[in-house]
Amino acid sequence: MPHMVVYDHSKDEIGLLRDWMATIYEAKDELLFHDALTIKELLQQLQELDEIFFCCADFEAQGEQAIHAIRERDPSTLVAVIAEITTPPMAYIRPSIMAAGILLRPLAKAQAEPVLREIVDAAAARIRERLLKHEVFVFSTREGTIRVPYAQILYFEARNKKIVLCTERTETEFYTTLESLVQKMPDYFLRCHKGFIVNKYFVDHMELGRNSLYLTGGFQIPVSRSYKGLVKEALL
Repeated sequence: MPHMVVYDHSKDEIGLLRDWMATIYEAKDELLFHDALTIKELLQQLQELDEIFFCCADFEAQGEQAIHAIRERDPSTLVAVIAEITTPPMAYIRPSIMAAGILLRPLAKAQAEPVLREIVDAAAARIRERLLKHEVFVFSTREGTIRVPYAQILYFEARNKKIVLCTERTETEFYTTLESLVQKMPDYFLRCHKGFIVNKYFVDHMELGRNSLYLTGGFQIPVSRSYKGLVKEALL
């Protein structure tokens, strides 16, 4: 399960961030939230936790030391910097800090949620790429052979007697059937409808009462009654 660590000298701000993350991360895999009020507590958590999804660090409370400790543990960890609005931006916009986002005090939901949501999506993409091991789907079109990493494929759709491969930004048509795809695709591609196969690592949440899956990027995919049980079992 992914871990998030918030290092902040303010218990009230930690509470706000916990509440906002619960909304952002609703219905995804469980996010384990950890907080630290002191550098000592943060360093202990960095030693004990297996995988940190991302961190928030209070720049005004030895935040630079905290960020360097986080980077020493894992240079790729995404870090959101919490800073006073009066702090010069050049203090934290530096290569050694590599802030994935900035949360300015006083923290406000309207300003913080989009930043946190973008960092969550970026961290999830990194985890997804690692899980999918850079495997590539290869298929042919009139333009030639095309290679698309599985980590970019949201879903396949049967449309107008063709199959459409859909990523967040592109759609590519080719000839085959969903039945043949199901037989050769990795098991994290789920048949959820007679016209759709979905990559479960892109599913943000499901609303089976509405017969729908909601994917990263705002895509909505139907779930048919005959596949509802299998989908529920695979995603819970």
